[in-house]
Amino acid sequence: LQCDNKARGGKLFIIDPGDQTTHHTFFDDNIRYTEAKIVDARSKVQPRKQLNIYWLLQAHLVRAEPLEAIMEPDYFIAQVEALEEAYSR
Repeated sequence: LQCDNKARGGKLFIIDPGDQTTHHTFFDDNIRYTEAKIVDARSKVQPRKQLNIYWLLQAHLVRAEPLEAIMEPDYFIAQVEALEEAYSR
């Protein structure tokens, strides 16, 4: 059975662009490289506006790969490090 997961109405992920002390991150195996799918990412400042997926994928969203996460003990650490590097740019 396949679900028609859409970002609107998906798992709410609020990013506060004014908070420079927090790096907002979200892992999900249903994130696609062209759309967030199941993640409804919103800005705290403009909550009615959906955020750009390409911007989010660079530093905030990770398409989790379940098999890699199981097989590689440092999987999540490596993913967060990559996000941190992109976020600092």
